[in-house]
Amino acid sequence: MRCPLNCPDPGPTTMCRRCGSDLVAGPGPGPCEEAPAGVLVVRFAFGEVTLCGDAPVRLGRDPAWSPFGAALATHGNVSRKHASLGLDAGGRAWIDPEPTPNGTFLNGAELPPGTRHPLAEGDTVRLAAGPEGVVTQQGAPRP
Repeated sequence: MRCPLNCPDPGPTTMCRRCGSDLVAGPGPGPCEEAPAGVLVVRFAFGEVTLCGDAPVRLGRDPAWSPFGAALATHGNVSRKHASLGLDAGGRAWIDPEPTPNGTFLNGAELPPGTRHPLAEGDTVRLAAGPEGVVTQQGAPRP
């Protein structure tokens, strides 16, 4: 069994111990191994958020909205629907904060909600006063 979000060592059960996603069968290639553009990884203390392609990943405490809801449940100042991370068609990374009272931060600066903000290698993303992650982008974005 493997995590569909490519978390390392998801554990022996049917749910990933790092992100809370339902595990999928088989050792086959992960979704990012066939990605045409770059791969975005944001490393948080609760685990890695890995994405590729054009499907954004939502971050928040609501497990029905975010695949990381279980991992973020202990962070009371993170909103149920906090922010989304994604890659555009050219493989450039972005974060789009939801309206939240506790804010989403990029390199220490609070981001206005409802707008995609570009991310770069080494940037620090923080959700409210809680989880902080470092951006790594693998593969070159297309011009």
